[in-house]
Amino acid sequence: DRVKWKSLGCDSVLLQSMMNKQLSGIHNREQSIDRLKELGFYDRAVHTYDINGTTYYWYGNEYRREIEYEAKYRWDSYVCPGSITLDIGTAYGDSLVFLGMASMNGLTFGFELSMGRYLSNEWLARLNPSLDILPHNFGVKSNGSPEWINMDGGKARVVPIAKWINKRLQLHDVNYASHVSFIKIDIDGGDVDIVRSFIPYL
Repeated sequence: DRVKWKSLGCDSVLLQSMMNKQLSGIHNREQSIDRLKELGFYDRAVHTYDINGTTYYWYGNEYRREIEYEAKYRWDSYVCPGSITLDIGTAYGDSLVFLGMASMNGLTFGFELSMGRYLSNEWLARLNPSLDILPHNFGVKSNGSPEWINMDGGKARVVPIAKWINKRLQLHDVNYASHVSFIKIDIDGGDVDIVRSFIPYL
């Protein structure tokens, strides 16, 4: 249940008014495409890529090279079907779609602090409704307490990610160790500390 998972988040509220305006009333891919065309974003920001006879969608600028780069990896050899995957530091979501494809009926969580990139991930999730992708607009740290930081003239949320994941999975009666099969981290230098923060839960 996407709404249930999202309601337990720590997402920043800075983009809520823009998101409500852009994303309100969208329930499927066709409606997403129509809305993006209305906004004038579709032709310059949406990229498609066919994989095994299925068309997938990405939302962002200058994406073709990144998609082709990620497509060469055997994501399905890393990810267990039906499991939970984590993309920590999604940027515009170039690997988020591949993780969603590989998990096949599992859940893919995306975490991105930058509000503009996060909005791209929300569009990406709606353009690929067959993939259970759940983007979140907050930054991550290895330990401590959740906090608000100044960013782009407003406030952004940062949370200890391993604790957050563990708590959310417990709330949904999901065992962490047996269900999370893959964690991708790209957060500009804090990657090792984040990996270490997961050790108590593994």
